[in-house]
Amino acid sequence: MKHDEQIGRLLTQYGAPQVDNTDAFFAEYKRLAYGFPIETVTAAVNLILKAHVWQTWPKPAEWDRACREAKATVAAAVVRLPDPDPYPEWSPARQRQAGVLIRGELGRRAAAEGWISGLWDFCRINQRLPRDLEIARLRETTRATEEEFRRARNDDTLPGNLLAVLMRLRGTLAKRRTRLACVACGELPVEACGL
Repeated sequence: MKHDEQIGRLLTQYGAPQVDNTDAFFAEYKRLAYGFPIETVTAAVNLILKAHVWQTWPKPAEWDRACREAKATVAAAVVRLPDPDPYPEWSPARQRQAGVLIRGELGRRAAAEGWISGLWDFCRINQRLPRDLEIARLRETTRATEEEFRRARNDDTLPGNLLAVLMRLRGTLAKRRTRLACVACGELPVEACGL
């Protein structure tokens, strides 16, 4: 077995172990090694060969510790694949579902009051309509955002290019709000919600 080959590397380095019962000694080494995948055992042998400076075999406890340390090292080195969709809340299906959710009385009210974008974002992320307290928070967030845009427009200390960017963003958000209002009122299809 491959585990035995790795233990054989130690035999090459340290020679025959100086113990009373060689068979029992190797049986203990193998018992500990077989509890780990071959990659871990290989890494443990590498650790021992680098760190164990005596010409005697490492004790079984040292072998076990090396296997456990190697297990952590091997696990940390595993490459994690990215989530197939790192932003599922932006999927076309979620955007469409949010468009369906805002079509109704609450969506028309949000459109009339100017917080339709917040409602659509909430529905897209949470996949449901907001409750009363959440509606109040959406309204407040929209009001605060508009207030910040007004404050920025009147702020003489902002560099001109930053102010231009902020006003362009405000215009983009206003167009989005208009488009979402049309979806909420049934004037545009729900597919028009997509960005």
